[in-house]
Amino acid sequence: SKTRALEVGANTYSDSQSYKDLIAYGVALTHHLADNTDIKVTFTGETGKSAKRGSVYATADTAKANLLSTYKLSNLKRYNFGAVLNYNNWDFAGSYSTQKGYTNQAINQGRNKSHFYTAGTAYKAGRAAVSFVYSVGNNLKNKVSSYTLGTDYKLAPGFVPYVEVTYFQAKGKKLPILNTDNTTYKTKGTIALIGATLKF
Repeated sequence: SKTRALEVGANTYSDSQSYKDLIAYGVALTHHLADNTDIKVTFTGETGKSAKRGSVYATADTAKANLLSTYKLSNLKRYNFGAVLNYNNWDFAGSYSTQKGYTNQAINQGRNKSHFYTAGTAYKAGRAAVSFVYSVGNNLKNKVSSYTLGTDYKLAPGFVPYVEVTYFQAKGKKLPILNTDNTTYKTKGTIALIGATLKF
């Protein structure tokens, strides 16, 4: 479970994403369309109830000895869908995920859903491969988008050096309980990774 603590003036809000009555399910289908052409589709989901209520303590009460009040966290609903099409040396993939739950109206004020999208393609030629992936995440109305270009080369059996470069943009707002104004914060950057995978 994940824990969260928010200091809001004289009070601190503390809760955890604890599950009970959790149900997880999924299905995966693979179909051969033609020579050198296959498609795989998967769907998974989870539902569950919040096991604990959130707690409010005085910020000065570092030992959390005196409980001021409690608040309810909404239940969990999560769905994931993905597909991969293989055609000769090409792979085309996409996915969508959505989650609702473990939020609280007093803290999030209606921001109770998260959505995630990805789309990508990869091409293999002998020992080398190159890929491109675009992804978007919208977590409680805070958005991050990224573009990743990667390449790898099978230098030896079990040894694959790789290079990845990702450019990202993000914008979001503070939780309403922390900030009453409507300021939007933005950031962007580039991440480069050089490494290798080794399998024995």
